Amino acid sequence: MSGLFPRSATRLRDRIRGGAPSSHTPAAHPPPPRSLLILAPDRPEDFIQVVNLSAEAVVIDCFRDGVVEPDLALIWACARALVVSRGAATYPQLWLRIHPAFSQECEYELDQLTGIGEGLILPQVRSAEDIEWVVDRAPGVRVLPVVENHYALNRVGAIAKHPAVCRLGFSARGFATTAAGAGQVLTPQEALVWQRRIVVSATASARLPGPVNGVHGSGTAAFDAETFAQEVDQAGDAGFTGHCVTDLAQLVHLQAQLRIDAATD
Repeated sequence: MSGLFPRSATRLRDRIRGGAPSSHTPAAHPPPPRSLLILAPDRPEDFIQVVNLSAEAVVIDCFRDGVVEPDLALIWACARALVVSRGAATYPQLWLRIHPAFSQECEYELDQLTGIGEGLILPQVRSAEDIEWVVDRAPGVRVLPVVENHYALNRVGAIAKHPAVCRLGFSARGFATTAAGAGQVLTPQEALVWQRRIVVSATASARLPGPVNGVHGSGTAAFDAETFAQEVDQAGDAGFTGHCVTDLAQLVHLQAQLRIDAATD
């Protein structure tokens, strides 16, 4: 792996932490974000602009399709742009979506990037062993593992109860149609309801904040406002308290949906 560790790393970490030593008690961290915007670390100016867009968290997507090696210099530039622009404000929080555990890229990111944000979003988790592998290389880190396959769904209780886990994420993209029994198959919508209920149940058992829906990589996909609003409503009804978006159009609709929900509660 190539790349140099920036000389300003310690100063940036201190600024993000507010000059305080790292702590993992609930009081040391701001409330869990309801809206998370995942952005590719392509242009630092994008991270300056999002400060005024009301996203409660911005996620730097280090794990992108087609990108083999993370560009550390660009990731640091984007992180710095966000932190400097928000000044003394608590929001938007800064998170990193890193490569899956046990990969060379993830090990590199843990060595170089740990500590510059509120925590790490860990994709393609399969068991609590993934969390343990990360913590062994970055002690004290806060991890938001994403349940996006049946391996993780079957072990989500143990994943949620790992001490490093601060919240669960969920993405339906990794799931295929799920068999409900001999000769019976759930529809995709029925399977989605079932999967979300399992994640919410594990969250409650572990006494974690409500999980985050729709945690997948950055990039603009086909977007339908009505379908998106239905998904946010359905996830909220299931017990999800966070929602992830991957572009500004989705963020605008999510913020409007959250305002409607707050007004009707």
